[in-house]
Amino acid sequence: EAIYKAILESMPPQRKRAFQLSREEKLSYAEIAREMRLSINTVENYVSSALETFRSRSKEYLFAASPIIYLILS
Repeated sequence: EAIYKAILESMPPQRKRAFQLSREEKLSYAEIAREMRLSINTVENYVSSALETFRSRSKEYLFAASPIIYLILS
């Protein structure tokens, strides 16, 4: 959970909020777009970018913790 919070806090505010509304509050992209006053396409881009950030940063944390595990999973 510490890694999750660290990665989340590293994101720009709009991307972070869109991701939280999508994954934590289970809102649809349309609902997020209305709440944040953005287009649905922008919400999709923010959430997609957040997921990519999680994927890449998680690998960094995993590599720092155990290079052997990182190599096996890559």
